[in-house]
Amino acid sequence: MDEKRHHLKVKKFRILAERCKNCGVCVEKCPEGAIARNLADVCEILENNCSFCGICKEVCQVQAVKETFSARLFWKHLLGGERCAPCLK
Repeated sequence: MDEKRHHLKVKKFRILAERCKNCGVCVEKCPEGAIARNLADVCEILENNCSFCGICKEVCQVQAVKETFSARLFWKHLLGGERCAPCLK
């Protein structure tokens, strides 16, 4: 995993199902193909494929995409074995 992607892993995007109108714009615009429709036909972000670019949030006309911060991932990142160069400073 490259350094930038590793360092940004504490940031997450999620789609609020109650707001999503299933228009599919985020699915089409995602450069990583990290958004798909689940079995309930609601768009969801596939975290392992997400590059955290934020395009999904920019293109969503109903503000269904939210950027969140994962404290669990943050502490795992800082205390875990794989630390990136910015974290070591």
